[in-house]
Amino acid sequence: MADKGYNSKKCRKFLHRRGIRYTTPYLRNEKHIRPINKTIYRERNKGECLFSRLKYHVLPLAMRNELFSYRL
Repeated sequence: MADKGYNSKKCRKFLHRRGIRYTTPYLRNEKHIRPINKTIYRERNKGECLFSRLKYHVLPLAMRNELFSYRL
């Protein structure tokens, strides 16, 4: 699952060659609109929430540990 920004032909070919299934919404200006699996695409919210929480909670801890290591 990805955002519209990763919907280039190059990205799709890269994933297809490796046998990776992907679900991205189509861009409004796309010539060939492909159908997407909306049930799978709706599940992206879980992944986005996970990464948001990781960025909010884990990244500050990692930065704090890095600062303490320089002080010693």
